[in-house]
Amino acid sequence: MKPSLVEYEKIFKKKAAPIEIQIKPQRIPVQQIDNYHFFFNVFSIIIVISGIIILYNRKRNKEKNKLLQTQRIIQLYHDTNKK
Repeated sequence: MKPSLVEYEKIFKKKAAPIEIQIKPQRIPVQQIDNYHFFFNVFSIIIVISGIIILYNRKRNKEKNKLLQTQRIIQLYHDTNKK
């Protein structure tokens, strides 16, 4: 009896040659710094500080302004009631 020859290509598939994987260097995305929030915060702090200064000056001058206004009212009363 003669052995029959087997075609190994039909039974077993050939292993594919390993594909060379090309590693591309990863590009790190450059983030642009957004200065909008920084400037907005600085501007807000300046507004708050200037508001505090204005309120402090109003408090300091309150009595002086009150006295000045009462004097004007008294002067107006005397001017209008002259006979």
